[in-house]
Amino acid sequence: AESDRNTIRSIRDVFSRVITVNEHLIPLAMKNLPTLSYETGIALNYFDNNFRFNYLRHGASYESFGQSFLRTDVIGYNISDRQRLIGNQLFLSGGFERLQDNTTKIKASTTTSTTANIGVSYYPSINFPNISIAYLRNANNNDMKIDDSLYAIDDKTNRILIQIGKEFLFGIRHNTMLSVSTSVKNDNTVRDLDTRGTAVTLSAISKFNIPFQTIVSLTVNSNKFVFVDSSTSRVPASLTYTTLYANGQYRLLDDKLRLNGSFSPTFGDIQRVLVNAGAQYYFWKNLSAQTQFNCYFNKKMYNSSNTNTDIVWNLILRADI
Repeated sequence: AESDRNTIRSIRDVFSRVITVNEHLIPLAMKNLPTLSYETGIALNYFDNNFRFNYLRHGASYESFGQSFLRTDVIGYNISDRQRLIGNQLFLSGGFERLQDNTTKIKASTTTSTTANIGVSYYPSINFPNISIAYLRNANNNDMKIDDSLYAIDDKTNRILIQIGKEFLFGIRHNTMLSVSTSVKNDNTVRDLDTRGTAVTLSAISKFNIPFQTIVSLTVNSNKFVFVDSSTSRVPASLTYTTLYANGQYRLLDDKLRLNGSFSPTFGDIQRVLVNAGAQYYFWKNLSAQTQFNCYFNKKMYNSSNTNTDIVWNLILRADI
């Protein structure tokens, strides 16, 4: 009706004084507030403890042009704590997160995701390697019956990480690290899409006497999983690949200009080569301009034999507040 259009124009004229009103503005619906998003939290540092609590809600229709990666349709909280012991040589950490979707109450079911983690790290003051051990458990489920619905969700993932590092001098200063992680996901629904994965990484960071630093790493990934083909049959599959990564950074002009480049080939079930080059200039301590050029030469990707090349060029003005 014409009266409704006149009302909308009046509202537009009022809000245009404080915000930009254009075709990208999504109206604020009052029922279940699908465009409303907020986060609140508290951080406490006491007795060598770092405690954090956050509560968040991102509506299903919320859009952030500055953070397009932000997860929407989620509500929940997370808690974490980190305790420093033995003169900052021993660190104990733990956390818990519980999130739900269906914030607008229009889905047939609500999925609840819970994640718990615990870890311990030891950085000895003597000449001995540092070690970290962490355990994570994630569970996702909804209220659908798992025995007769393809829309049911009921899975649990257990992940273990062990990391050993050592810093030493051999001509120049090196910091080496070996990490091993393994994860097991059990799907309890009728689909039974279980997965198993293991990753082993060996890396070294080397700092030269000149303002030059290199990073070299070798990562081996091995995964086993089940997928459903076009005939709805369960097919076991595996994916194994190895990635070599080499990066160098050179600092100039009293550390105001940083030049970097990297080369990273991947072999095995995935075959591609990444070539990267970039530069970052600091106008002030917290303000910098950065350009980054990336070339992906994709020879073989999972479940695809197409050969293609992707080129990505970024220009970034960054302010750290």
